[in-house]
Amino acid sequence: MEKYISGDYTSVQGCISRAEDYSDVGDFRDIYYSFRLDYNPPKGGVHDYSPTQTSYWKIEFKILYGELEKINLKNTYGDAFGGSNTLPDPCTQNAFTGSENGKVIPEWNLENGIEYNDNALITKIENGKIVKQYEFYGKKWRKIR
Repeated sequence: MEKYISGDYTSVQGCISRAEDYSDVGDFRDIYYSFRLDYNPPKGGVHDYSPTQTSYWKIEFKILYGELEKINLKNTYGDAFGGSNTLPDPCTQNAFTGSENGKVIPEWNLENGIEYNDNALITKIENGKIVKQYEFYGKKWRKIR
């Protein structure tokens, strides 16, 4: 998260979901299996996540109407659906996470990224409680908790 907070990363990229679509997801173990964080790391590296973790970070942001075209569905869907997504399993390439716990969560691949707008949040949650929080305002992340 340091690269986000320091400003090295200036946009949200990768696979994203809407908050209202995952509001029933509980602890990190549930998050791990709902969002299939068990994917193989690139080049045989170390896994970033474990289902036994007790803390995680999340980024909350709004997409403005004029930015909707940046959610290019060709990057979300695989070849079978007329798209160009080639992410490996567990990516389903069908705009839904491949959850293994029965939860169906829509997701999009933000390949080109969207810059943060004011009031975006980065939050660290530990054992179900917010322990750190940063707000984006005036092109900078500021600690608010």
